[in-house]
Amino acid sequence: MIDKKVQISAANGLSLAETEAVVGHKLSKEELQEFNKTKALLKLKKKKDQSKPEQPPQPPADWSRMPSLKERYSKKEVEQAIVKCNGRWAAIQAMLNCSYYQLQVWMEHHKDHRELSDRLRLAVVDEAEEQLYSLLHSPDSSTRLDVAKFILKTLGRSRGWTEQP
Repeated sequence: MIDKKVQISAANGLSLAETEAVVGHKLSKEELQEFNKTKALLKLKKKKDQSKPEQPPQPPADWSRMPSLKERYSKKEVEQAIVKCNGRWAAIQAMLNCSYYQLQVWMEHHKDHRELSDRLRLAVVDEAEEQLYSLLHSPDSSTRLDVAKFILKTLGRSRGWTEQP
C-alpha cells in the first residue's frame, strides 16, 4: 500500500530524501515509482502552464457602455489627433484609443473632420507623386526606367499602357 504522504511530498516538490524523512522510512519500489510518477506529472503540468500564451485583455462585457469619442474628447482634441496622424485612421484610432466604428461614427457626424482627414491623406499622395517625378529625372538610367514603367502602368492606363501577360 502506497502512503499518501509520498504523493503529497512529491506534489509539493520535496526531494526523495525529504520525502523519506516525512514518511519515516526508505521508500519501497512501489512508493518510489509513485513518487517519480507524481514528480513527472507535476513537471509536465508546469511546462504546459508555461507554454500557454497569455490571454489578450478581454473587451468590456457590455460594449454599449463603452464611452463614445464625444464623451471622452473635445472636437479640438480629435482635430489635433487627425492632423498629427496625417489623416490615417489606424493611427488616429491608436492615439484616441477607440474602435474603427467609433471613429467612423465621429466622422459621419463631423464632416469637417472627415474632409480634413481626406485632404491630409491626399497631401501625402501628392508628396509621393513629387518624389516619383523627381526620380524620373534621376541620373541612374535603371531607376529612371523603373519609374517610367510604373508611371505608365498606373497613370498611363487610360492611354493603353497596360502590362500584357
